Amino acid sequence: MTYPELVFESYNRAIEKSYDRAFNEIGGKDPMKLSESDVAKYLDEEIGKWEKTPMESLKGLTPKEYFNELSCIDDVVEHIRIGARECDFGIPEILVDKLMSYGSSAVDKLYNLASDRDMMESEESICISRAAVSILGRRKVSDASDFLVELIKTLDEDKEALVEEITDALISIGEPCTDKLIEELDRTDNIDYVHEYLLTALVKIGRSNRNDRIYRCIKSTFLKMEDKVLGAICVGDYGDGRAIPLLKGYAEKNIGRLDRQTYLEIKAAVKRLGGIVDDMNVIF
Repeated sequence: MTYPELVFESYNRAIEKSYDRAFNEIGGKDPMKLSESDVAKYLDEEIGKWEKTPMESLKGLTPKEYFNELSCIDDVVEHIRIGARECDFGIPEILVDKLMSYGSSAVDKLYNLASDRDMMESEESICISRAAVSILGRRKVSDASDFLVELIKTLDEDKEALVEEITDALISIGEPCTDKLIEELDRTDNIDYVHEYLLTALVKIGRSNRNDRIYRCIKSTFLKMEDKVLGAICVGDYGDGRAIPLLKGYAEKNIGRLDRQTYLEIKAAVKRLGGIVDDMNVIF
């Protein structure tokens, strides 16, 4: 095995040990009681040990020392590429730290990896594009919003895993993505597969800081989109009570064209928003 493969294999083992400890020490009697914070505690402990433990196979270097000794950004990027394939639980943070120490050059490298069409078309290499996108989100690279939105627009449904990764990255970056998401949703009358993901991202970002621009965009997108089930879910999730008359009015005007699932989802959204649903008793 190569040095990169050896260090990433040891990282996988450290993660596996974390989960084993969590289940054995906390979740053994009742796995349902095992929370994310419980697992996170063990992950922090085991990864911390892993970073500082010398490895004979690395000539006595610790993983942290090994990554810190990488001599240039191209070496670091090559390790990112290998780690994307070898790591079962994401790229180690100490390697991401090393990459991001190169500042804007690191971001440019991530853009290149994320948008490499040859890698996207390869089942073996698309994980590299996903890893690059994940890093942009994990590190909340605020300038990445335009790049991510433009990238997701080039993807079809067969790239769903990458589409979902980009959506998660936008949500992680948060508020800096709001303007770009609104701009993209407002500029089109054809709400397609990708725009549905962008709407989902806007709703999740906007819930923590609701404002009129976000509400108007969500309202407009709901009226334009064909999938009113998803639209109703998004309107309900956003949580702005002003949408109650919008939803009820739409249901009343289109009752003859709505199927049962759509009607019930609109009704459920109205209820979640605090609206009265006693008058929404259409039987299909």
